[in-house]
Amino acid sequence: MTVVELKSRFHVLSFVLLAASVVGTPYAFGIFSLIFRHNLGYNQLDLSIVSSCGSTGLYTGVICGLGIERYGPVRILQCGACLIFLGNIYVWLAVQKVVWYGVGPVSCAYIIAQMGKCISRCIRVTTLYLLMIKLCSYSMCLFVH
Repeated sequence: MTVVELKSRFHVLSFVLLAASVVGTPYAFGIFSLIFRHNLGYNQLDLSIVSSCGSTGLYTGVICGLGIERYGPVRILQCGACLIFLGNIYVWLAVQKVVWYGVGPVSCAYIIAQMGKCISRCIRVTTLYLLMIKLCSYSMCLFVH
């Protein structure tokens, strides 16, 4: 086990700010809820179902991590980009009332989009972690096996 030590307080601050910037906030469902309510006629129960399904999609990080280890970050990131596109395009088409806009299909599309966002977030954090291992400028003293 090797101990990587701090170089300075500036390195701590820079790593923390960089880590916070790549994690993002995918929990901004409140922006969409007014659109769903006005355009699609959803009530509060419908909005809660769609939001809960989207949150379920965010918790697929373990599957993403296993995929990164097996197939590498590039392939998994391509899959994540496809999931984000497919999920969000269906939600957009549903808001435009081009496709079926029931709670079930919109919830499934929102799960797919949030899974893609989870993959994107996991790739960014993994890449940042590997970069910091190479540069050896950690935010705190970490033990690397």
